[in-house]
Amino acid sequence: MLRKEIMTAEMQKIAQDLARIFGLKIDGLVLEADEAIGESLQEDFDLELDDLENFMSVEFEEYLRKHKFSKEKIEVLSQLLYAKIDSFEPTNQNKDIAERLLQLYDFIEVVHNTSSFEILNRKVKVKQLLNS
Repeated sequence: MLRKEIMTAEMQKIAQDLARIFGLKIDGLVLEADEAIGESLQEDFDLELDDLENFMSVEFEEYLRKHKFSKEKIEVLSQLLYAKIDSFEPTNQNKDIAERLLQLYDFIEVVHNTSSFEILNRKVKVKQLLNS
């Protein structure tokens, strides 16, 4: 029971972080939002943005499997990464993150047997970014 309560508290904190990030983006405070994304990646996923950009596919897969994140936490990670590239400017950084994001969506579908219209829609947009 204690483990469930800890996970619930952790997910509530991450949801608050996401709400703050999206609020900053809506207010046009992109640099602050990007900083908050970096902080959340570090605190909640033990992941640096630079590491994420430099991961090869195999390394990222190993990272995901090693940490054994819950389905909910993996979905939050996908939302953070999507928020990071939501300008869809074809920069090298956005394309690197987009590649990991597509890999993450595939991981969610295969490992957690989960798919949604939201993920399918986002995959189309991410692929468009990669092809630009």
